[in-house]
Amino acid sequence: MSQTNESPMKVNTEPQQINLIWEYNDSSFELDIGDAEFLEHYEAVMERLDDAEKALKKDGTPSERVRAYDKMFRDFYDDLLGDGAGDAILGAKCSIINCDNAFESFLAFIDAQSTAINTRRENVAGKYSGNRAQRRSAQYRRG
Repeated sequence: MSQTNESPMKVNTEPQQINLIWEYNDSSFELDIGDAEFLEHYEAVMERLDDAEKALKKDGTPSERVRAYDKMFRDFYDDLLGDGAGDAILGAKCSIINCDNAFESFLAFIDAQSTAINTRRENVAGKYSGNRAQRRSAQYRRG
């Protein structure tokens, strides 16, 4: 008689980790769009940013417009992440390029987190609920 050394199947029961920490310009901030309270705050702050952008003056010198744009983003980050966040993220330089680079990184992080949350939720739901078409087919075969 031969014995096989097959170990029982191991199932990974650890939940998929979702990155909640956005790192930018040597600073770290916790962003959790899976949390309803944070998400409500995020939605309100994004709406205020939209309003602030619409209110930006189109006249004035180019340097005045750059300073207003920079202030708009510093205020956005302070509002969303707490006092001083805008300075930590954007640094000392008043630059449209810095503002756009930071915001692009921020939006990419939010998008990646949203995708990870949705993928995880779909995987969990699919794992335990099965395929609707398969259930219908099995029911049809049973009569």
